[in-house]
Amino acid sequence: MQALDAKYRTLYEPLYAQRKAVVLGADGGIPGFWGTVIEHHHLMQEEITEKDQGVLRHLQEVAWEPLVEEGKEGFKLKFFFEENPYFDNEVLEKTYVMKADEDDVLEEAVGTEIAWKKGKNVTVKVMKKKVKKKGKESGPPITKTVKEDSFFNFFDPPDVAALEELDEDEDEEAIEQLQDLIEEDYEMGCCFKDEIIPHAVRWYTGEAYGSEDEDESGDEDGSEDEEDSEEYSDEDSEEDSAEDSEGEEEEGSNDEALKGRKGKKGKGKKGEQKEQECKQQ
Repeated sequence: MQALDAKYRTLYEPLYAQRKAVVLGADGGIPGFWGTVIEHHHLMQEEITEKDQGVLRHLQEVAWEPLVEEGKEGFKLKFFFEENPYFDNEVLEKTYVMKADEDDVLEEAVGTEIAWKKGKNVTVKVMKKKVKKKGKESGPPITKTVKEDSFFNFFDPPDVAALEELDEDEDEEAIEQLQDLIEEDYEMGCCFKDEIIPHAVRWYTGEAYGSEDEDESGDEDGSEDEEDSEEYSDEDSEEDSAEDSEGEEEEGSNDEALKGRKGKKGKGKKGEQKEQECKQQ
């Protein structure tokens, strides 16, 4: 499998280089290209929030490479960012290590720890609660951090090794939940490697969409958990919203045509059955 991946990767390399030259061109390139590509993918758009969109505008390139460590198989994803107001990292990586001599059995997934700038972490929400004391002035507010849904949780993957620590008889539900998280995370990684990176232009223009299923559930709006919303206020939402307001046909097709096209975003929804499965080549 790794030999086959390497073969196709070699064939695609000249096209990747040509695409990168257009996207980052001296004439301004194609701003927001990779953010649009990811948002258009039916699986990824389930994970992307409004705050994530502001961060993804600064994504300049996505690439993958096979693991070259002796005795290990797997692949590494690389996300290259320009200097931005959200974090200090120039590259975020996600590595999938497969068990030796076992086909498609994941041993470990490792992501880059993101060095978020103060108040810019889109994976958490800082909440404040006023303290009321009877007959006394209010004291300093109590703050707590609540984990948020975010595409960037992709770089903090579930612990595969934790499966072995759970008791199959006593922790059946916990095992099933963890297995689901691990499978979903690995599927996202394979989608980047097998679908998004090789066919980014088609995802950008919308040509890669499935034919007719994207709009089936577009009228239903999910609701998010509003727990503690009456007592707590979101500390950084106004600052983030102000920041967010700033601003190849197959690979190798006519470069000028690429700049003039941008497909409509499909309608996906978290929790729904996925329209297609990403398969590792």
